[in-house]
Amino acid sequence: MLTTSDSSYEDFLSSYSSVIGEMAAMGLAPSEAMSRFRTIFPDAPIDYLNHAISTGEWIFVGRREQPINNVMMASALWYAVAYTLDLEPDYSYTVVNIDPTIMQDVPRMLEMAQVSPESIALVMSKIGAALDYLSQHPYTMVDEATYDEMLENLPPELAEVDQDAVAWPPSRQVITDRLGNGSWSSALLRIGICPPDIDEIEPSVDPSSISEREFRNVLADFLSYCIRYDRKPAVLLYGTWSTDRDHYGKVPTVSAIRARFGSWHNGLQKGRKLINDAVSMGAGKALPVSSTKDWNTSLSIEELAAEGIGVIESAGTSAEDFSASKRWENLVNVMVSRLEELPWMQTLRIYYLSPEVVEAEEYTPFVSVLRAPSGYLCQLTPADAFENLQLTQDTDYLFAHGWSAPDESRPSWTHNFLNIHEAAHAVINAMHFSYGADQVDYYQSDDPVAAPGADVIHPGTGSIPMIVVPEPTVSIDTES
Repeated sequence: MLTTSDSSYEDFLSSYSSVIGEMAAMGLAPSEAMSRFRTIFPDAPIDYLNHAISTGEWIFVGRREQPINNVMMASALWYAVAYTLDLEPDYSYTVVNIDPTIMQDVPRMLEMAQVSPESIALVMSKIGAALDYLSQHPYTMVDEATYDEMLENLPPELAEVDQDAVAWPPSRQVITDRLGNGSWSSALLRIGICPPDIDEIEPSVDPSSISEREFRNVLADFLSYCIRYDRKPAVLLYGTWSTDRDHYGKVPTVSAIRARFGSWHNGLQKGRKLINDAVSMGAGKALPVSSTKDWNTSLSIEELAAEGIGVIESAGTSAEDFSASKRWENLVNVMVSRLEELPWMQTLRIYYLSPEVVEAEEYTPFVSVLRAPSGYLCQLTPADAFENLQLTQDTDYLFAHGWSAPDESRPSWTHNFLNIHEAAHAVINAMHFSYGADQVDYYQSDDPVAAPGADVIHPGTGSIPMIVVPEPTVSIDTES
């Protein structure tokens, strides 16, 4: 047993007492101080630091008035599930399966609020029990009245919380305002609890609705978002991402993913494996030929037909019924739709089938868009790649709008790390303003999942074979 007269301990203090004092002055909690010290001084005896903290010479009380973050608010709601259902604490599930961010933030906050180690373990294990229960019962709900009741009748382990250090569990209003942006239902959706009004809102928490392919593509988009904004793929970040304006009702909810895979952590691992498998397939011959052939190669009309180009036809509304700006807006919207449908690690190619192009049979794609882990990669064919067409290219426009010029390793103009809306606008604007491709009805894209042998319709034959038509609703003809 260590004593303050131990010579080795005295040597330890002579080397590290100033560091220990500064950590205490910073307002670190004991566990945080231990973690930091062990990381930076791995060779120092950690039991000496533990002894130093226990002597009381340095007071590690944690930062006072700790702000409540989203993890802490979510944990309060998960605890409310355990409270409402009177779940027994699940110590084993918690130590093995609980998200690392939760395990890091919540115990530190409780320790700083003067909660005993035994009560911290109890709180965490009830949160773990709730997460396990939610994975098996995704339609579990917590209404506002139930949460308020818990706050009015705090169990003993929560009653230990020093409210001067941290106001936890937070009030319902704080959760609604900060986690749900004014909506209790949104707050619940973001953390994987079923809202009481689930029948009245669009998202589904049904795990059976998630196919592996859909989950792979959704997770690829989410990981692209994380890479683009330098964020970790945590469950609460996915919850926020999945309920934003672009994804609400279109991607699986946290509840559905947790129920499908057992936990967010398991789902993340499974999704990454699916993505890696898709990458491996992409290197072989299993993917459609349209995603693996050299996109800069000119194709004959017969080859285009064999590639399975999708045809989008008008329902009869005349193009004259739409203003020019509306038609370009519609083109961008359809482009967004096509990019949403594009399987991960496959390529969408855009053609401009003007009469000159058809006459010259120069069926080289103007643009190629790859759906990649880091976002959408756009590649624009240089003007000199079109052998039979007299094209000019406004390179000043391309440079001004973020495109990178071709070089020895890259034969195309490129624009990378784009989200779906950025990619759609970049592609259309580059073709329109750099190439002068100003006829909306001449734009056409291929369809990577269309059946081989799909018809290719030329301008002037009675159908509009472009990816845009002059009415908001379009259909894709994939009949062979």
